[in-house]
Amino acid sequence: MADNPLKNLSPGIKIFLIFAISVPEMLLGWWFLSGQSDPWHGARSFPIRGVVEELGPGPRMVVLRHEDVPGLMPAMTMPFEVGSEPEFRGIKVGDSLEATFQVMRGRSRLDRVRVTGHGARARRAGSRPGLDSLPQATLLDSRGRRFTPADFRGKALAVAFFYTRCPVPEACPRLATTLGEAQRELASSGDLAARVHLLMVSLDPVYDTPARIAEYEKTHHVDPAIWTVATGDPAEARAFRSRQGVRVEGEGPAMNHENAVFVYRPDGVLQRRIEGTHWSAHELVGELRAALAGSPGPQTKQNGSKGVP
Repeated sequence: MADNPLKNLSPGIKIFLIFAISVPEMLLGWWFLSGQSDPWHGARSFPIRGVVEELGPGPRMVVLRHEDVPGLMPAMTMPFEVGSEPEFRGIKVGDSLEATFQVMRGRSRLDRVRVTGHGARARRAGSRPGLDSLPQATLLDSRGRRFTPADFRGKALAVAFFYTRCPVPEACPRLATTLGEAQRELASSGDLAARVHLLMVSLDPVYDTPARIAEYEKTHHVDPAIWTVATGDPAEARAFRSRQGVRVEGEGPAMNHENAVFVYRPDGVLQRRIEGTHWSAHELVGELRAALAGSPGPQTKQNGSKGVP
């Protein structure tokens, strides 16, 4: 039998070899496990600065009027989730913040938040003008076919606004995800799907051509029997959203706009306007059921926030 090559080594050398082999393995294992256990491992990080316009709509959320975020998006006003309760506690409207904006597929947050000033003037208006009946416009579906919202008369209708190149997970992408969940709930609710419809209209119709809308529908598994994604002539699309009191600042990828979903009764009367994107698919389906029943209710529900799509 061959001699053990370590037998003649001194105890000090043996200890050194054990540490030289085992410690790197332990560090590598710790690095791997810590990365796997951190849900934000691999997130993209961007420095961000801005002024707090509102608190809410959800837990640990602020509406921030921020400066340009190089490499991600231009200056705008939008809601953010603060990563931890201790960082969120003590933030007030008018505070100036510096933070790290972490972005992953489907979610984002503010991390390492630091209040750098107090008392900056918030500039958001509280009024939300809009009609109490469904406005009309000529729109285009993903095949380039013209239609009007009046084509859905006789059905309860939910109308929302978006644009395909929205960079913020909690805004337009969240809206699309929730409408997709609502579509699935409606599809499994017997004849309800035939009595309601979901309509999502682009705020960026020059870029969001019917061909791009078709790709968007494919990505989000849109069933045209339940859900229509639309674009249109820029003037028509602008008039349609303006008549519903949706405020938009800027154009194209730099736009900043209010988030809201409008639920209309079959006769075109507004049932409810739900602010923001922090509502559930089940809640939306419930509002559509109420619209079919003609149930009266407050026409604006503060369940979200204005901000980027």
